[in-house]
Amino acid sequence: MDPYYNRVKPRHLSPVMLDLVLSRGWYRMRQDLFTISHLEEERCYYRVHWLRYEVNRIEERATHRRIRRKNKSRRVTIEPLITISEEHRNLHRKYRKWIEFDGVRSIEEGLFGDEVGTNIFQTWCISVYDQEQLIATGYFDAGSTSVASILHFFDPDYGGSSLGKFLIFCTLDWMRAKGYKWYYPGYVAIS
Repeated sequence: MDPYYNRVKPRHLSPVMLDLVLSRGWYRMRQDLFTISHLEEERCYYRVHWLRYEVNRIEERATHRRIRRKNKSRRVTIEPLITISEEHRNLHRKYRKWIEFDGVRSIEEGLFGDEVGTNIFQTWCISVYDQEQLIATGYFDAGSTSVASILHFFDPDYGGSSLGKFLIFCTLDWMRAKGYKWYYPGYVAIS
């Protein structure tokens, strides 16, 4: 088997071009774009399937409504990413200590790599608050018709609130309000 991998470093990326590369199976890694056919773990290869959903065809299910009810008192903001606050960094550090998988060491590493201060993407930040306490954050990139989720994390103390899924619902609500068509939440890898 010959797994396929390619990575490019564009200097600029318009919203229309982001739509195009997402539709062709390319995804963001820091300030680069990459595509891959398989992941290798412990000498096993797993086929990568990039996920893409047409927003208007996503049906609200009973489980979605339950998660929304759990979080109905939460305050949500969605703003263009300008800076990363210390509040967001602290939440990511807390989440990082809790997770049992290999995630990015910092928000800056996940979004920018070695190029902090440079962003070729139109990145937005979702912040979810319990009163004044930040409890979940998500970052996504917006094209002209598509949105790709990049990084989500939450306060482990709120584990029963399904905040990871709630961040997806917040993204979808924003997309519907703005008229976006395609949602790219990431990928699954199957042997």
